Amino acid sequence: MLLRMLPDQVADQWNILKPAIEASLPSNTAKSDLGMNNILKALIGNKMHCWILTDTEESEPYALATTSFVVDPIGAVSLFIYSLYGYKPIPMELWIDGFKGLQKWAMKNGCSNVLAFTDSKRVMDIVKDLGGNTQQVVVSLEVNSNGENI
Repeated sequence: MLLRMLPDQVADQWNILKPAIEASLPSNTAKSDLGMNNILKALIGNKMHCWILTDTEESEPYALATTSFVVDPIGAVSLFIYSLYGYKPIPMELWIDGFKGLQKWAMKNGCSNVLAFTDSKRVMDIVKDLGGNTQQVVVSLEVNSNGENI
């Protein structure tokens, strides 16, 4: 069962959510207090959304995810999985339930697809099993402090 947290729930639970979100961010993402405060601000302002994956409403969560909508230069909207943190091993039926929930949310909000960056083989295998495309590669070249790449 995929449950979306309301902004006030995120604010109330931030001390519990923050470490999971921070741990799941890419290594080159700003994990400073300012960066995490910007994430909190986006979640409270409904520019990002926080999701809990669980098997029942009363049980401990299996995973935590944050998403946002992104618009490409020609106007196509996608649901972007910004972070994904697993608290414990996730059964395949919960992965399916979670992705179906995100697809419904994306469709309801005019998105053409769900996107994510990952280096997790497990996540890529699950996406493949669900019929997703893992062929495209994201390349990243960090910019150093004086604005030069090399």
